[in-house]
Formats: sequence, structure tokens, C-alpha cells
Amino acid sequence: MTAPAERVPVLSRRQHQSETVSEESLNGFPPRQIPEKIREDPNRILICAGKFQTGYDEPLLHTMYVDKTLAGIKAVQILSRLNRARPNKTDTFVLDFMNSSDVIREAFEDYYRTTILAEETDPNNLHDLKARLDNLQVCTPQQVNELVEGYLSGKDRGELDPIADACVPPYIALFLPPSSCYTTSWDSTNP
Repeated sequence: MTAPAERVPVLSRRQHQSETVSEESLNGFPPRQIPEKIREDPNRILICAGKFQTGYDEPLLHTMYVDKTLAGIKAVQILSRLNRARPNKTDTFVLDFMNSSDVIREAFEDYYRTTILAEETDPNNLHDLKARLDNLQVCTPQQVNELVEGYLSGKDRGELDPIADACVPPYIALFLPPSSCYTTSWDSTNP
């Protein structure tokens, strides 16, 4: 059983009443160890104000609570701390107390062709998409299972890409016209 999570505050040295408070005095270890210590129990909650906005790539980060106004590049940098992939990480979550979805969408629009933010999540959307893909028969359930199992077990792209590549010929046959240059003989076993 995992021990309850404890917080790891990240702050500048502050005077609180008559005592000087620092990250080290609160955490029991120096600030330079935070990136390593946050991976260990019980230090599983990171509380910070401005630190780690950029350059902190920690795939374990999953949930963010935002309690200050964000806009522009700062919004993108802060919220993008969560988008690092890792096996068994299937989603992220942001609970934003200060910013409207329009402000966040606008911040990301400079960097992405399409920015989709969910006002409300409908789990049926994923099931509907899966049903549409299953009906197209671009890939088999065995290919999907093999790809997912490989990804979750940490296989590298060199082992995963051929599984996905095998789905290209059926996709081409369904969606590209016969006159397309992409309809040349495709054989993933004979390049």
C-alpha cells in the first residue's frame, strides 16, 4: 500500500512571522533535489508559484490546479507541463479556478492549428469514435492490442511503428482516389 502523498512546496525564501522559511526548511532537502524527490513516495504533490514553468519535463505530472490568471505564452508553458507521455498515463486534468476556456484556447491557437478544450467531457464520444474506426476496418483488434501492449510495456518506436504502418494500405484504399500517387504497390514487408 502506498503511503499518503505529501506536498513539496516550491518557493523563494520568505519571512513568516519571525522565522525565515525556505523550500529546504519545509521539505527537508535542498531545492536542487526536487526533480528527483518528486518521483519518490511520499513526495508526490508539487506546489509551486512560478518555478518549473519551463524546462521541467516530468512525465509523472498529471493534475494541475490553477489559481492565478494565465494568458499567452505563459498559459501555454504552464499548462504544457502536463503533456509529457509515459506508459499508463492515459489522461491529464486541469482544474482552473481563474481562466475561461476562451482565454486558454486563444493562448494555444498561436501554436496549434486546432485547439480543443472540453467544456464538459462526454465519454460516449470516445466510444463513438472507436465504433467508427472499427467499422472502417483499417486495423484489426489484434493490431490495436499489440500496439497498446507494446506501448505500455515500454517498447521503442522501432518496434511499434511497423504495427501502425501495417494499417496504412487499408487507409489508403479507403480514403485516397485510385489516381493518387500514394496508391503505388505498398508492401510493408518489402520496401
